[in-house]
Amino acid sequence: MINVGKNLLNKIFKVEIDGNRKIVKIFFLKLKYKYYPGPVIFVFGANGIGDYMLCRPYFQYLRYNNTFKNAYIIYCTRNNYADFTKNYDAQYFNEIIEIDYKAYTKNKDYEKYIVKLLNSYKPDIIISTQLLTCGNKKILKGFRPFTLIKKINAKKKVTSLTGGYDKNFSRNIFNKIIYTPNVFELERQRIFFEKLLNIKIPKVKSDLSEQFEKDTEYIAVSVIAQDKNRMYPYDKWVNILNYLTDITDSNLRLLFLGTKQESKEINNIINSLNKPERCINFSGRTQISSIPQILRKSKFLISVETGTVHIAHAVNCKTICLAGSMAYINFYPYSDNLIKYVYPQRMIEMIKQNTIISGNISVCEVNERDVIKEIDGLMAEK
Repeated sequence: MINVGKNLLNKIFKVEIDGNRKIVKIFFLKLKYKYYPGPVIFVFGANGIGDYMLCRPYFQYLRYNNTFKNAYIIYCTRNNYADFTKNYDAQYFNEIIEIDYKAYTKNKDYEKYIVKLLNSYKPDIIISTQLLTCGNKKILKGFRPFTLIKKINAKKKVTSLTGGYDKNFSRNIFNKIIYTPNVFELERQRIFFEKLLNIKIPKVKSDLSEQFEKDTEYIAVSVIAQDKNRMYPYDKWVNILNYLTDITDSNLRLLFLGTKQESKEINNIINSLNKPERCINFSGRTQISSIPQILRKSKFLISVETGTVHIAHAVNCKTICLAGSMAYINFYPYSDNLIKYVYPQRMIEMIKQNTIISGNISVCEVNERDVIKEIDGLMAEK
């Protein structure tokens, strides 16, 4: 009777997690809302690009430390500089939100939209990296990021102050103030992040390097296909990619390819890896016409069955392709051995017996050990 009751309850009421959404099903009714397994953190970026350059070396410590482990980190930035962040620092954030401060100042509807959007995330912590640089209250109150932060509901709002600036203005908005010395901004930001995260941070220079460097060795990775039936489970990807970083030199990078729309999903995978610092999310940062050049310079590609595999074949890039029965014969395999296809065991048996492959055999059935075996084979080649 107890089991019957549980089964009936499961049919009536069910909760599912789909990425960053929680879905509550009650009979035929579906209620969807945002869900995050860890704390949600907003980082409000600096007002000018110069401020940003002196702050960005410390973003890595936000992401790769125990203080905010498993946090969902969102960078809120002026739309003028969003492209710069996406091209050079996106790997440190789960999401980047662009805000047009001019529109926010002049358009009440836009202001309401932004406030509603940010509050919908129900942030736990807001961190402002901008130093209050003037004691004039009139100027400070006109500084848009601070007036916006005041309207966002969060348990903790953190900023930094040096001596002599307006404490009362800050306390009206922030409930945690970190005091820093009046020194060069690169050093002041280092001290701020040290105190914020309670860790030691070495002194660095504001170093800027291209995301795809000529002298660095890469393995290209393509984890997303437009057809969701060709998608491989993220937890299996994590196991495979963790193995890749374990067996390769620390200078090698995993270069993730994809569209701008896929960037968020790719970041979720990267942030689940043991060594996310070895990864570069290149999705949406280059035109598709540049993909052949990237693949030519890559050690090899590991991918689900998607268009990237066909580009790789055209430029003689060795590839490990994870595939199910969908589009078999019509679109793969190629007759040469340039692409190593990894199929589910059921499909392999049918191919060996030269029988017609019946039904849709999902790529999800591909065994991780079979993928790792192909990785070992390619890594052993000179």
